[in-house]
Amino acid sequence: MVKPISPAENETVPLLTDVMKQFENNVEENAKVEAWAGFASDRFGTATVPLPVRFEWDPGDEVLFELSDAGDFSRILRSAVSRPPLEIYNLIPGKRYWWRTEKGAARTFVTESGGPRWINIPGTWNVRDIGGSPAAGGRTVRYGMFIRGAEIDHPEEDRTLTDEGKRVMREDLKIRTDLDLRDGKWIDYVSSPAGPDIRSRRISADTYELFKDPDVCRRLFDVFSDPDSYPIYAHCAIGCDRTGSVTGVLEMILGVPAEYIARDYERSTLALFDSRRTRHDWPWEVFLNQVSGYEGNVNEKFVKRVLAAGVTMSQLDRIRAILLTDS
Repeated sequence: MVKPISPAENETVPLLTDVMKQFENNVEENAKVEAWAGFASDRFGTATVPLPVRFEWDPGDEVLFELSDAGDFSRILRSAVSRPPLEIYNLIPGKRYWWRTEKGAARTFVTESGGPRWINIPGTWNVRDIGGSPAAGGRTVRYGMFIRGAEIDHPEEDRTLTDEGKRVMREDLKIRTDLDLRDGKWIDYVSSPAGPDIRSRRISADTYELFKDPDVCRRLFDVFSDPDSYPIYAHCAIGCDRTGSVTGVLEMILGVPAEYIARDYERSTLALFDSRRTRHDWPWEVFLNQVSGYEGNVNEKFVKRVLAAGVTMSQLDRIRAILLTDS
């Protein structure tokens, strides 16, 4: 008989590191600090890697392990033949899970709520889910649908995802579209470097000024309004500027409060050792000035600006239906 040890029955398990929690305590003020991540972690990228959930059992034999978000194990999220300890990343905050081994009783635990869902994809960094964001009408953005991050390949520097990173994107996150927002000097791919079953879409977005080329805006919203695109992994080089701009516009359309969007933008400070991203610097002003001259609150202004670029209201309705929970 295998005895489950950790997580303990009904334990609340943290997903954010102490560094992430320290930053979340006052995102706006911490983002003002130049190179905040440079003294908050020991090397580039580590400040954006969340905690795994660590599973242990006794004796430490190799057994079949199963993880589910259903008490009857009707949905298996992860199945592996393994010895302990087994570490699993990228669980959803504030959610109950069940785990078991083939020779042991099932146990349940809850992931800690609060803060964003940071994601670990080995081979890249600054990855997080916009899921859980509050939206208009008391709704929230669905988890696991739109994930933002840094590049997953860099031909000039011979950098790409590890094999485990590719597995995470394909199997755990089930990414269907690799939305590459980098500029035109990059190689076009028919399929994503993450795997041939992931479609690559190259749409080079202008940094902080998405509406400079209305065709770019229309092409992006063609992707966003297609249910077959999801889940989407959207990225530029470091996941801050082009990615932050495109994500910010999408969140505005969903009715996410401007304060929350600014906070999400500022979280990319955790990825940077020599700079910062803050709502108090000029790029964020450029982003907001895209809708100057339009009437309404800031979310309404962005809706009007997107419509003026040629996106249709029916597309926006489809996007909301895809990405927002029921109220």
